[in-house]
Amino acid sequence: VVALLGVVIPFSLITWGEQSIDSALAAILNGTVPLFAIVLAALVLADEPMTVNRVAGLLLGFAGVVALVGPNLRSGLAGGVAGEVALIVASVSYAAAGVYARWKVRDVSPQASALLEIGFAFVISLVLAFAIESPLATRVEASAVLAVVWLGLVGSGLAFMAFFWLLSRWGATRTSMVAYLIPVVGILLGVLVRHEEVTLLTLVGTAMVIGGVALANSRYGHRRLFGRNAVPSGDPAQGGD
Repeated sequence: VVALLGVVIPFSLITWGEQSIDSALAAILNGTVPLFAIVLAALVLADEPMTVNRVAGLLLGFAGVVALVGPNLRSGLAGGVAGEVALIVASVSYAAAGVYARWKVRDVSPQASALLEIGFAFVISLVLAFAIESPLATRVEASAVLAVVWLGLVGSGLAFMAFFWLLSRWGATRTSMVAYLIPVVGILLGVLVRHEEVTLLTLVGTAMVIGGVALANSRYGHRRLFGRNAVPSGDPAQGGD
């Protein structure tokens, strides 16, 4: 289930959707993952209610993402509706994967969780590839193979181990806020590697993202707004199987 929700569905939809929308808009839509996660977590997980500091942090962080990538929008929000819907569904799927993993596999080690998720996702994607496309008929360059291996080891393997490690300690909502850091890291690499210009809006957006993450993890503002009521120990909502 986690492989399907966390890898197969979102990766497929993002790849397809970005063919018709700007990458900047895709980044903004991907930034909605924590917004969906906080609602789903509050509905499913008794230990992750919706609180004042989490809502404020999520909204501030999302505003920071919009500030960072918004100026790069070329076509605005019009057009490419199917692609936009695909990215939103991918975000919901990502959020659902995190909540489900927190619910069902919180006691499994990060290494085992990452291995199982990527392994099952590979099998499912391989079957779909042969059923829908003709992968063997495509000529693949050696550089492309090396890029895929690198992305698999670092971009997926290490990343998913870190994801499950954070999930077991932070919970689904706070872990999902890692999505806000993606454009920040991208901009930082652009400055260091490609010597791109840093604007005032870039600094403000980065500060908003970091501030949002800090606010969501703050010890203050824990007033409960909404959430699943506490249940007896051993209930599935507490992580039992």
